[in-house]
Amino acid sequence: MWYYPGSALGQEAATSVLDEMVTTSPSHRNREIKEGDLVVLRETRMPAILVECEFITNPKQLRFLDNLDNQLGLAEAISEGVDALGW
Repeated sequence: MWYYPGSALGQEAATSVLDEMVTTSPSHRNREIKEGDLVVLRETRMPAILVECEFITNPKQLRFLDNLDNQLGLAEAISEGVDALGW
C-alpha cells in the first residue's frame, strides 16, 4: 500500500484500506503502508493510493487471486476502506 510522501489524506486513505484488507484476510502478510514518489501518486489532483493486493509471481498468492470469492473479498475490503473515510 503506497501513498505520496507528505500526503496526509493519502496516508489516511492507505491506512483505512489496509485496515480493512487485514481484517478480510488476516492470514496474509501485512506489508504495511509506504511512502513512494511514484508518478501514479504524484501526478494527481486528489488523494491517491496504490494498492498491491498480492503478487502474481508468488504461486501461493496467484492461487489465492485465481479464486473469485477472494477477488471479491479484496474488492469489498478496498471499497469498505474508502467508504470508511467518509469523504
